[in-house]
Amino acid sequence: MILGPRVQSRAADRDSLEAREWFDVEGVDMINDLSNSGAALAVAGVAKEAKRDIIVNGASNIGITNDMCSPCAIHYADDAFRSLEQSSCHLVTDEKG
Repeated sequence: MILGPRVQSRAADRDSLEAREWFDVEGVDMINDLSNSGAALAVAGVAKEAKRDIIVNGASNIGITNDMCSPCAIHYADDAFRSLEQSSCHLVTDEKG
């Protein structure tokens, strides 16, 4: 049993229009489990504007960590750019000795 105000949470890859309806009309507090980069970017923009929380835990688009960064978003995943940068660095270093 949770005491206090009711918190709604939904988990799905959704587009920005549906996220906007969830936040504005249905009063959803948080959208999580955003694993598709396109959907995560779209929903991140809506969440930032609405000052609502999201958790992105699979999408690895660098825009989620940079351009769409906000106090309302948690990006719990690898950053594709940083992962590629690090692995490329190791390959170059290993080849040159």
